[in-house]
Amino acid sequence: MRHRRRAYTLLLLGTVAVLGVVLFSSVQPSTMFSILAPVAPPAPVNPAATPTLTGPLAQVSGTTLLENPRYTGQDTLGRTWTVEAETALQGGTAASSTYILQHVAAEWADPARPAPFRLTATEGYYTPTSSTLQLTGSVRATGLNFTLSAPVLQADLTTRILTAPQGSQVTGPLGRWQASITAPLLRANPASGTLLFSGGVRAQLTPTR
Repeated sequence: MRHRRRAYTLLLLGTVAVLGVVLFSSVQPSTMFSILAPVAPPAPVNPAATPTLTGPLAQVSGTTLLENPRYTGQDTLGRTWTVEAETALQGGTAASSTYILQHVAAEWADPARPAPFRLTATEGYYTPTSSTLQLTGSVRATGLNFTLSAPVLQADLTTRILTAPQGSQVTGPLGRWQASITAPLLRANPASGTLLFSGGVRAQLTPTR
């Protein structure tokens, strides 16, 4: 009797084990839900890694910085002029550009005169397409026996016409007198040696003897 019960028990346990194996192998993983791994954010770009240009020609905000530039040309009569500066900042395109100059010196040469007419200023704006030069900051013009001082001076390099639209002072000898003339507006032509003052002109004459 005991052997018969033990045989039934073993048979029952074997049946349960077989059913468990069958059920385990028939189970498939569910695709209804899935867990995605978080995507890593892109690595930040280091601005210091961007290459830059250095040296006499340096790219600065879309412009080109030139050191010790020198520009030359001729006026309507074939006489030479030169414009020099410590630095020039070029902006615009090659066809239309303006050079911002620092510590400017310009000269008009004239074979008929012993010394050139010279312009100096702290800052200037030179436009090659129109051959014009605008000077600002401690502007001085020397030559033809007079000295001109003005806060702003505009020069047409081809016609040699000067304009001081914000006032000027001219000093120099005038016969037996030492003259000092101030005016709100000045138009000068060094080539012909003429000065045209307008708008509240004041003159002070001091005898030289």
